[in-house]
Amino acid sequence: MCYDNSIVSNVIYEVNAVITQNNVTDNTEVEKMHNYALLLIVELMQVIQKEWEAKNSVYAKFESSKGSMRNYFDLVSKGAAKTKIFSSTMANTLSDVAFSAFEEEMVAKTYRKISNERWIHEARIMHKHMDLYLIDLLEANQIDQVLDYIDDPKTFYTCVLRRLIALKVPNVANDVSNEGEWTRFKRQVKDAVKKAALATLDGTNKEFAQTFVDKLRDKFSDGLLQSDALSSAFSIDCSGEYEKCDNEDKKKFQEDCEKELNEAIENVNSLNDHEGFAKELSPEYVQSTNSHLDNGAESRVIDTHDQRDTDWQLSAHRRARHLKMA
Repeated sequence: MCYDNSIVSNVIYEVNAVITQNNVTDNTEVEKMHNYALLLIVELMQVIQKEWEAKNSVYAKFESSKGSMRNYFDLVSKGAAKTKIFSSTMANTLSDVAFSAFEEEMVAKTYRKISNERWIHEARIMHKHMDLYLIDLLEANQIDQVLDYIDDPKTFYTCVLRRLIALKVPNVANDVSNEGEWTRFKRQVKDAVKKAALATLDGTNKEFAQTFVDKLRDKFSDGLLQSDALSSAFSIDCSGEYEKCDNEDKKKFQEDCEKELNEAIENVNSLNDHEGFAKELSPEYVQSTNSHLDNGAESRVIDTHDQRDTDWQLSAHRRARHLKMA
């Protein structure tokens, strides 16, 4: 799904804020601004649609699979055994989806960790975090940034939300005493591959290829990983194309599948920079968080923060202006 309700509510909030700020009361002018809001919503949805198509369209899928298709062509043209073709194709499938599946898992884990945080549900608590961040910026003499945030509460809210979420992102890199999430993820993938490969040795299983992908999909969906992305990637019908695997050595089939897929997951770029990973995924974390909030929660935080004329905020604004002029 490309869109969610926050797209409409956010644009409506922004336009209504402009109407209120400029004291627009004439119905004709208000209607014009609402029509303009509709244009903004359509344009924004078109941008989101293009971004989605860049990743999920048929062309994008072919483009991302170009290497795998080339590898398949090379193997077939060289007369490789069906077991080799199958194990190599499955390894490429795993390589293509592994990192994005890991990212999805980290976003989901992070959301579960923050779902009960008070700053997610209570505007008052979020205000305090926003105020504290302004104080930190003032003490660091970042006056321009303070003034920009005071004048643009929506951007300020998003910045503080990202900072709070980043503190809850599971550690992806190994440290002295703990296994990082990326290492744990790879270990669980290898365990699923091993169990799926061993299932092909069962004397009752004659369709090696289909047995392997079915068992692997089951392990990805119901095992420790419970990854929709991995499970979906291995929803493969092997009938016809890989039936000749059954005529080849069963033990070799099991060993080749395990070896090729283990190498594939090991060859995915290692994650050693936790802060960099959290920063790169920050937009996804914020989007996931906002999509789980009740409609208008973000707007309520921004509205009330924008409307508060507390002594502290006025003092901060004056202090920032004074320091700016000094």
